[in-house]
Amino acid sequence: MAGDIPPTRDGLLAALLTDRGGRAIGIVHLLDKVDGEFTDNDESLLAQLAQIASVAIENAHLYERERQIAETLQRSLLPDQLPEIPGVTVAARYLPGGVGVQVGGDWYDVIPVGEGRVGVAVGDVVGRGATAAALMGQVRTAFRACALAGDPPQVVVNRLDALLQAMGSDHFSTMVYLILDPATGQLQMVRAGHPPPLVRGPDGRTRFLRAGHGVPLGAFPGITQEGATDRLEPGSILVLYTDGLVESGQWIDEGSEQLERSLRDIEGTAKDLDAVCQRLLSEMIGEEPADDVALLVLRLG
Repeated sequence: MAGDIPPTRDGLLAALLTDRGGRAIGIVHLLDKVDGEFTDNDESLLAQLAQIASVAIENAHLYERERQIAETLQRSLLPDQLPEIPGVTVAARYLPGGVGVQVGGDWYDVIPVGEGRVGVAVGDVVGRGATAAALMGQVRTAFRACALAGDPPQVVVNRLDALLQAMGSDHFSTMVYLILDPATGQLQMVRAGHPPPLVRGPDGRTRFLRAGHGVPLGAFPGITQEGATDRLEPGSILVLYTDGLVESGQWIDEGSEQLERSLRDIEGTAKDLDAVCQRLLSEMIGEEPADDVALLVLRLG
């Protein structure tokens, strides 16, 4: 590659950077050698380094292009806007992983399911890149189709499990799905291998909803997901999230404790759920998450 440029010229040594098609993508210049003039060995070494750098640069460009495609696909498959449902207020955020992290399959959804109730789901498809984003779209679409009838969460989640089983043994997903009745605060829930939702009561106390825990969807044939019930008091805040929120540079138990502290201390922003989302994201992961994050916050009454 250095043959297209004079190897030496008044203390200059240069080599082209080229892509796999032979097109120039840059040039490396070496100047002011400390000891003597540049030699043939220097030229040969620079040519090898230029070849290694060319491959690395092109791979980085290809990776970033794939990442942008996956992120665009991911965002296009998430809800454009959340529905207005009497008795509840909802806010949500999705953040792709930072530079060097491929987009995953995190998703969320909020749908009315009849009789004034609301269905809320957050999920995480195992995998990275456009494939995971596409599978996420299939899972979310199937979830909507199953949930619109208003069936209990365990019925909906078991149907999704059967779907992923039919798609192949390498398709896995975690999710939490709950149905909330704003009039009574009654809640039905299933957790398929997913982190537990966090509740902040009107008195400021926090607790995780750890019941109804099952295995990830698509992981074990013949497993039936079991449901659980709970009740929220008026004024309660409910937080659903993917593991990227609590695993950013720490163990999940430590992240869960930090999330609980952060939610407990939001007194000044509790009425503004967008501000709650922003504060939780800022305190948990900063400006650049190490993994994808889906966050959904709901307030009752």
